[in-house]
Amino acid sequence: MKNRSLNAWNEVYAGFFLDWDVGGGERNTAGFDPEAELAWVSSPAPGMPWVGIAAVHDAWGAFYVVDNRAEMDAPNAWSDERKWNVLRQGITSPLTDAKDISLQVAVGPLSIAAQAERNFAFALVAGSDVNDLRAQADAARSHYAAGSPEPGYIEAVIPERAARLVPNPLRQGEKLRLIVPQEEMVTVKIYNLLGQKLTEIRNIKAGPEGVGLNWTIPNQASGLLIYRIESSRKTTVGKLLLLR
Repeated sequence: MKNRSLNAWNEVYAGFFLDWDVGGGERNTAGFDPEAELAWVSSPAPGMPWVGIAAVHDAWGAFYVVDNRAEMDAPNAWSDERKWNVLRQGITSPLTDAKDISLQVAVGPLSIAAQAERNFAFALVAGSDVNDLRAQADAARSHYAAGSPEPGYIEAVIPERAARLVPNPLRQGEKLRLIVPQEEMVTVKIYNLLGQKLTEIRNIKAGPEGVGLNWTIPNQASGLLIYRIESSRKTTVGKLLLLR
């Protein structure tokens, strides 16, 4: 986690909301082991696995069992304010009655200075009982402490934006522009909702920076128009809202 702002982050929590459905999910119980820094969910049905999450090099600061039927089904019950209040409650009681549940777990509260970063490590574990989970959590800590390389930051793959007409909505007096993801020759066709072609502009050299279109807005009431942007690579169809 990196604080890219100019101000320190105080009272930071880092963790997970986990909706584990073990054996169908309608009858699950939850447990918490502060010594192993381990939270888990299990099912009373025979033969079902146990699943859990362990904090690898931090201490859990928040553990809460969410009764999904009581908290999730009510309108606006699981609000941001509710989540924050749950985090600040710290470690709350496990659940021994079998219900449809989720877990909210987090390490914290912590502070991260401006422009500083902090790494967190967690281990998802599964086994036949809680002792299996504890053993796997210990193995994860040993592996992490042995100097496993930090994962670093993964650059998000930003999908190519579709070709489009801007501004959208288009108001009287504004100049319509065409933007395409990469430089190429395209044809633009604009239709009304009856399918009647209003204009066709061919051999437009366009690119990501955009190019103005020589098109006079039709003298009609506000409404939707349909456009087609055709190139040798693909055809994009979109809606253009006309405001008079």
